[in-house]
Amino acid sequence: GSLGSPNSAPVTIEDNDTAGVFRLDEPSYTVDEDSGSVVITVERTIGSSGEVTLAYTTGGGNAVAGDDYTDNDGTLTFGNGVTSQDITVVIIGNNDEDGDRNFEVTIASPSAGSLGSPSMATVTIEDNDAAGEFNFASATYSVDEDAGTVVVTVVRSNGSGGEVTVPYTTDDGGNAFAGTDYTDNDGTLTFADGVTEQTITIGIIGNSDLDDDREFSVNLGTPSGTASLGSTSSTDVTIEDNDQ
Repeated sequence: GSLGSPNSAPVTIEDNDTAGVFRLDEPSYTVDEDSGSVVITVERTIGSSGEVTLAYTTGGGNAVAGDDYTDNDGTLTFGNGVTSQDITVVIIGNNDEDGDRNFEVTIASPSAGSLGSPSMATVTIEDNDAAGEFNFASATYSVDEDAGTVVVTVVRSNGSGGEVTVPYTTDDGGNAFAGTDYTDNDGTLTFADGVTEQTITIGIIGNSDLDDDREFSVNLGTPSGTASLGSTSSTDVTIEDNDQ
């Protein structure tokens, strides 16, 4: 007999002694300003042979080193077989309403191997000192005319930093009348730092008349400072007639 063609085949021997490819595990991180620190992980893939050093730096963005985070430039050392290392950056909190800030962490110049992607990550420091946005918990409330009172809830979201005052008024609006169907109640709510919910109690005046359901509104005014109103800054209260 005889050999056919082809009568040989190439064999590739994969080298497992490469220094590896170095990359960050995520392209972005988000951290609360009071978290204390953020940990960035550097991964080593496609090989882990030998000792490799890798430089890293922090900077850029609108965050300020020394005010928002502690500047941290240094060098990581990956021992033979080591496939991950962490970079810890200290986060500095404050009581200022200064919005979210960000900075970058970059790795560079491995002594062996190569850089992969991503080699830079953006760290966003979330500001928890925003004064917040104010809304009613519901756009409508219903109450029996003999209930005596109705309680409407005002909620504070997207921040709860600092003390904020929020004026409110009741308005006939529909076919209910202050003094006849409900007790007029204009006032001001005070939200202390960190407080996210307050209530307004309005007296309801019942009667024995067959006068159908009646409606009035409760409205929020402009909050103090940098706080704002949301889309539900007015709520309608329906007084249900129980004399039918």
